[in-house]
This record gives sequence, structure tokens and C-alpha cells, in this order.
Amino acid sequence: SFNPFLKWYQRRVHGIKKMFAKMMGKAYLRSMFGYRSITVKGIETPNPLCMKFVSSGKVSNFKQTTEFKDLESAKTSKLAQELLSLEGIQKLMCGMDFVTVTKKETAEWGSLKQKIIDIVTLHFASHVEEMENKPKDVKVAPDIKQSDLEALCMIKDLIEARIRPMLLDDGGDVEYRGFDPNTGIVYVTLKGACEGCPSALNTLKEGIERLLSFYVVEAGAVENIDADKEIPSGIPHLPLSLSLIHI
Repeated sequence: SFNPFLKWYQRRVHGIKKMFAKMMGKAYLRSMFGYRSITVKGIETPNPLCMKFVSSGKVSNFKQTTEFKDLESAKTSKLAQELLSLEGIQKLMCGMDFVTVTKKETAEWGSLKQKIIDIVTLHFASHVEEMENKPKDVKVAPDIKQSDLEALCMIKDLIEARIRPMLLDDGGDVEYRGFDPNTGIVYVTLKGACEGCPSALNTLKEGIERLLSFYVVEAGAVENIDADKEIPSGIPHLPLSLSLIHI
């Protein structure tokens, strides 16, 4: 007569044991491997060849977005190495909580999207430290005028505070390269989804150029230069660490 009760009791004990085992298992994973939940989602960008993968946590400690175009340049990043090893990936740009992936024209997002999400998720859970490819700081020409230096700083501050946040939302970025006070030309490098985007010229002229020329009277045209090319010689540079508060 006690068999039904005994079976019920055994099921309850078994359920409690499973519950504690599950809890202890998660605690063990957290303590041993830094396990925690994370969500990664792919977002389309204006560039059909690029997709931005946004994470609910930090993917890297990069203060500036860093581009990786081949395995050679990805030696400092395990995440970049794994992503670039996927067939169909051309290059990528890593930020603190996102990765913008550029695929080859022959590749399809349908076969790549989930693979990329899995790699980013596992990378986050493993807590692998990323080494940032820090851009080289350059010196300002000693004979530069104070008025030109102020214009340089205003251009740099506007790019950092007003332009970059908008481009980062779409998986792109822009890097200040130089300013020629004699011609008013501002040299920049478009990165991530902005590079090769069908609307890149519109971004350059209607977005960046219009904003800079409105706030900085010395600024004129804005020209894009490939990352691996040098700006024309004789043009003053602005160190990345310099701002209006430093002059």
C-alpha cells in the first residue's frame, strides 16, 4: 500500500538531486571557465557585403576599432584568426562589443551568419585577452600656426564626438589621417562597412564634409585614403591624443 507513496518520494528525491546537480554544474563552469550567458545577433548594414555582429557583452578591450584583413595582421587576435579562417570571409573590424564582418562576393550570409555567431559567443565565454594593434602616434610639425593647430583639434574632436558614433551604429568607422591648412582638404580613411559601401561617397560628402565645413571654416573638401596608403607629404599630422583641451 505504500508503493505509490514510495514511488512519488523517489521521483521527488531524484528531481531534487538533478536540480542541485544542474546548479552545481553551472557554478562549477562559472568558477572554472568564467561561463556566463551572452547573446550575439547579426545586423544588416547599408553595405550588402558587410554585417555587424553585436554582443551583449564586451568582445574585446579595444579602445579604437581595429581592422584585420588577413591572418598575418590577425596574429594579436585569436577571434580575428578564427573568423578569417572561415571560407568566404574577406576582412573584419573589431570594436569593444561588436564585429563587422565583410564577406567575399561569392559567399552567402545564410551559410556564414550562424558560424560567426557561434565563434563570437565561444570567444566571449573563454575570456581570451585580445591584444590591440595600437595606431602609431605622430608628431605635429614644429612650425605649424596656432590657428591651424586649433582647426586640427576641432576637426579631430568633431570626428570623435559627432561622426564616429553615427558610423559605428552602421558597422563602419572613420579614421582621421591629416589636414592640409593650405587647401582645406581633410584626409580620412573609411573603415568597416563604410569601406566599399555604395553610399560611401554620400557619407563622405553629405555627412562628414558638410559637418566639418559647418563648424570649422578652415575645412574644405574631405578625401578618403586607403588604410595602406600615405597622405601627401608636407601635410601636418595630429596626434590621436591631442585635443582642444591640450592647447
